[in-house]
Amino acid sequence: MYFTGKQFQISNSDAFLSKRKERNTSHHLNPLTKTIARIKTNIRFKKRYCNRRALLAITHSSINVSCHSLGTCSCRWLWISFCIAIHGSFATTTANIMIEIKNVRKSFGDKVVLHDVSANMVAGKTNLIIGTSGSGKTVLMKIMIGLMSVDSGQIIYEGHDITKMNDKELKELRKSVGMLFQGSALFDSPNVEQNVMFPLDMFTKDSYTTKLKRVNEVLDRVNLKDANNKFPAEISGGMKKRVALARAIVQNPRYLFCDEPNSGLDPQTSLVIDKLVKEITVDYNITTIINTHDMNTVMESGDHIVYMYQGSKQWEGTNKEIIFSNDERLNSFIFASEFLKKAKEMSMMEAGRK
Repeated sequence: MYFTGKQFQISNSDAFLSKRKERNTSHHLNPLTKTIARIKTNIRFKKRYCNRRALLAITHSSINVSCHSLGTCSCRWLWISFCIAIHGSFATTTANIMIEIKNVRKSFGDKVVLHDVSANMVAGKTNLIIGTSGSGKTVLMKIMIGLMSVDSGQIIYEGHDITKMNDKELKELRKSVGMLFQGSALFDSPNVEQNVMFPLDMFTKDSYTTKLKRVNEVLDRVNLKDANNKFPAEISGGMKKRVALARAIVQNPRYLFCDEPNSGLDPQTSLVIDKLVKEITVDYNITTIINTHDMNTVMESGDHIVYMYQGSKQWEGTNKEIIFSNDERLNSFIFASEFLKKAKEMSMMEAGRK
């Protein structure tokens, strides 16, 4: 049983609950308060390892058990509070969880590499940063992760400006960030299992059994079941990318950064990685940011695209809109070959017939 904001008038719920509370002096209020607190705790912490559907099922089960001891009137309170908690918790993982880039400027000496860049990274979507070498996209990604400081501007995660965070606050934020590096960046000596478990060893105090269970889950998710004992030297480039992706999502991050995820891979393997990243982004409602030159990634996975040109944002849109863009710089970058130019012309002619 699942609930949405439409079934309960969430926007007016606070006022409704306030009036309800004035009329109700049930002696069940204290256990009810405790139950609601448990549900909110469940939402907050179970979300670490559960996707939305699993979490709803877990919390719904908790409420069914709790209702036996609360009575009819209190149960009504509980259902409404549950819906408010669910709505509030997942509102930030649908439309509101994103990274806002506001008027970012960055220079190295006299060379300005980012000129007043502003853009939004949307939740549950694959957000691409594209552009030629030297356009500033890599610097922008490093700034977004907090590896570089800005000269001016803001990088806002869910209302929190990371340019004003101290080291402790940045460390806490990075627990919710997964990173897929260009060269996979696997450790040579540890095996696949140990590589994927590394973030859990660093940031959690979970038991080995709990960590191993999570490692097996993510390895299965990237189609590497039973690869635990293999070493990086024994696996292909595509498998290394999938191991690195498993490590990036093992903590169920809210944000996933991918730096050239298809670098050095053949076209078929590149499509496999693109599909995996896309599926994981949707399944876990992650805000995914990909820095890429790969045109297959742009056309297949570009839910939201930012095109950088000489340190400035030149164009912003989707992979559907890019076909019909009249921006000459964007077109010369995306449709550089004669084959792609003809493909664009044919797509526009086909759209004109419709």
